[in-house]
Amino acid sequence: MVGAYIIIDWAGTAVYIYGSGSKNSYNVTTNQGDAVLGEGNIGGLLFSQTGLEYGLHTVKLAVIEGEVSISGAIITVGMGESG
Repeated sequence: MVGAYIIIDWAGTAVYIYGSGSKNSYNVTTNQGDAVLGEGNIGGLLFSQTGLEYGLHTVKLAVIEGEVSISGAIITVGMGESG
C-alpha cells in the first residue's frame, strides 16, 4: 500500500530487512542521515546496514509505489560488557 511504512528502533550495530518488492518501489531512511531508494528484492533482502557504531538507531522503510511485503528483520544487538 502506497504511503505505508515500518519503523524499527534498536540498540546495536546492524539491521537487515527481508521481504519482497521491486526496485524503486520503496525508500529507506536511517538516523545516520541516509535516504536510499529501494534496490528491490535481492535474495529476499530489501535493505541492510552494517558496521554502525554501537548505539540507538532507527530505520524507516516507506512504500512509494506498487507493493512491498516485509517478511522479517534481523538486528545485531549488544549484550553485556564488551570483551
